[in-house]
Amino acid sequence: MINRGFDIGCFAGLGTTPVNPFFTSYKVDREYSAMILQYGIAAFLESNVASFGLSFGADHMVGPDRRHWIYQNRPWLGFIIGIALN
Repeated sequence: MINRGFDIGCFAGLGTTPVNPFFTSYKVDREYSAMILQYGIAAFLESNVASFGLSFGADHMVGPDRRHWIYQNRPWLGFIIGIALN
């Protein structure tokens, strides 16, 4: 028997990102890692073996150079693959 399902939901989490001249259009001359808040929505199609989905979200850097970070609050689209291990 094959089970299928659909799931949709919101997500939010913390992460890190490199901050350097390349990712700040050369407005910051040092290199370090900054904390980011990731948020968005995701939708999945699920089966007994695997799940596939799309996510849409944005990242918000909470560091002092956030106004120079080129990805600040810019939307992104992601593809998600999951494998059932049970």
